[in-house]
Order: sequence, then C-alpha cells, then structure tokens
Amino acid sequence: MWSGRHNNMNVRWQLIGVLAGIVLAGPGCGSLAPPHTPATMTAARGWLRTIAGVPIPAGHVTRVARLNAARAANRLLASAVLPPGSHPVAQLPGRALAQPAQLEGCSPLEDAGRLWLTPEAPAAVTAFLTGHVPAGTTNSVRGGSTLAGRPTSFVVVDDAARRSLDGKLVDTGAELVFTFARTGSRTGVRVDALTVPRGAACLSGGGGESAG
Repeated sequence: MWSGRHNNMNVRWQLIGVLAGIVLAGPGCGSLAPPHTPATMTAARGWLRTIAGVPIPAGHVTRVARLNAARAANRLLASAVLPPGSHPVAQLPGRALAQPAQLEGCSPLEDAGRLWLTPEAPAAVTAFLTGHVPAGTTNSVRGGSTLAGRPTSFVVVDDAARRSLDGKLVDTGAELVFTFARTGSRTGVRVDALTVPRGAACLSGGGGESAG
C-alpha cells in the first residue's frame, strides 16, 4: 500500500484488494463499490452512469451539479489515449474488468466509460499509458494485482487538476482509471472517467467538485 496521497493530499481514498495482493507504484488509494444504477453501453458510445465510490449515504447533489459532473466525465473520457491498434468493444470477459480498479472515496460519482481491446501486452499498455498522460492530468498510480504469484490485472490512474485564480493547480477529485487484463492473445482495457459532483459526501468530510 502506498501512502503519499492518502496521508498528504486526499484522505478520501482507500484500497481494497479482492482475492489478490496489489502492488502499486505512485501515491493514492482507491475503493471498490457497486454502481447505483446499471450502465447503458454500446461499443462506440460507452456508458455514463452514477455510482458510489464508498458505501456511505450519498450527499445532496443537485441536478445541475450532477449534469456538470457528467459533462466533465465525458470530456475526461474523450481525452484518453489508447495504444495504436486498439478498438472499442461491447463487452470484455472476466471479473478483473467488471469494475474500475480504483474509485474516489465519495458518494455519488459520475462514471463515463468505454471498453477496448488492444494487441499490446499489459506491460506495453502500461508503458504507453504512462507515456501518454492527457493534458490537464497527472499520472498518480501504475501497478497491478496478483493471485498466487500470478498477475491478474493492471491499473494506471491519472488525476485531473484545474488552475485556481492564483495560478496554483488544484486537485478536482476527477480521475481517469485504466483497468486492464490479458484476454486471450490480446489485452482488454476498461477506461473510466470519474468525477465528483459538488455536494457529494466524501470520507474526508468535504464535498466534491466537478472537473473542468
């Protein structure tokens, strides 16, 4: 477990290893939780849904705040860069890609996502993603999960920031989460753009804010 982001920047994160030992490089923590509402998804368009980052009562989020967060999630998703030869798909097999590997510790969240297949091996996907961090984001996590000493899934996370009036970069709570695993001879990649709507309840006690 790494500790930089948890201790110094954002106590809204917690990491849960499910049937696996997780080794991650970079600061930050994450949590897993089932979605509030089912996703609607096509191969070309992906999905947009409301989920919970942690099982706590949801904060008071207005319709406008949720729409703003949803728009920000769509913009963030559009900024993701996948390895050459990748193509969107309607579904991917396996539990490793059933949900994002990391979530902000808030409720609710807006989740815009898409599934991809790439011919690259997971190590090459990791190298590509960490070398192609979208503008306005900073890579905070790269690593993977193992079971009985064998790799089962991988994760790369980029945190979105905005510039405040005094010129400083401010963490928005939004993140781009790449969760990927070997699928036959190729690699399945789940991309989630997660934003925290203003008014969301967070483990830190603070409300969320939309990115963008």
